[in-house]
Amino acid sequence: MIVILGFISFSTFAAEMAVSSADNIIWVNTKVLKSEVPDVILKADPRAKDIPPDAYYEVSIGIHNDNVGKIRSGDDRGRTYGHYLHAAVITSKGIRFSFKYDEDLYTKNAQPRVLRSDGLYDTTQLTTAERVMKFVVSTREQGQLLYYTGALGWQQLDPSGSGPTADMQHEFHKLVKASRQTINVDGGSPKNSLLAEAAIGVQAEYRVNNDLKLKGNVEVGVSYSTAKDASSLNLKGEGAIEYKPNYFGFKLSAGVETKVFDMGVNYAPYVGADVLFGEKTSCGVRATKSMGDTMNYQLYNVPNVTSGEMDIMYTAGCTRKF
Repeated sequence: MIVILGFISFSTFAAEMAVSSADNIIWVNTKVLKSEVPDVILKADPRAKDIPPDAYYEVSIGIHNDNVGKIRSGDDRGRTYGHYLHAAVITSKGIRFSFKYDEDLYTKNAQPRVLRSDGLYDTTQLTTAERVMKFVVSTREQGQLLYYTGALGWQQLDPSGSGPTADMQHEFHKLVKASRQTINVDGGSPKNSLLAEAAIGVQAEYRVNNDLKLKGNVEVGVSYSTAKDASSLNLKGEGAIEYKPNYFGFKLSAGVETKVFDMGVNYAPYVGADVLFGEKTSCGVRATKSMGDTMNYQLYNVPNVTSGEMDIMYTAGCTRKF
């Protein structure tokens, strides 16, 4: 049997094995450590480079909030409700083309709450709904040491007090039987801006064995927006451990996202946990804590009125490959 070495990863020392059914040869598209096939002679073959990985699609959806159910971890002020929808196609050359839509609600009390006869409180609040839609191109899926990302998009700051995230807050309060009802002040018409992003990153992966992988990446980039005070220099870093002995597996991650902007520096450390279902589906949660200087071009990105600190943001989402 002739076994063909497709490539060797810089971080895993793993080989992309490829063998063809022609001439009694079998093609295998799986990464195998050399130490796991001591009885096989690895031989290079120029045909290996002509076998690209399959292209696939990916969809991610999720929501986030500063409260979890009836646990009042946050005060529904500042950055609070939000959701996202991301869709991507990854080509056989490892280029990811993505469409991303994110929306976040920022709120601040406009006046003291009023107790009603039915025992509920009417809370009048100022709001800004930030909506970002962008198209992203990235080479990260190629698995090289260096990768590049670029994006162009549209950003909207909507103070009208209406829209999906405002409705989301209202329905959530009904669901958990919150002790107050919110009244949103109409702050005027939405303001639209253009957005451009660029970044370069370094990534590594080490495969301990067939079940356990360690991953890490560091990325530096810039985000430019025509909206006032919304541009920043960005630095991101993340480490993760992934364990998948069978159909089910898990991934634990931790990282920090840093933004340098006109008024200072903001740090946002986070931890995350994901459950893996087969090779195509994952669902997980993340907790993020904003620290340092506050980037407040949304006007109402304010701290908790009691603690004086930014609330922890909890995110839950799922990703599916097709």
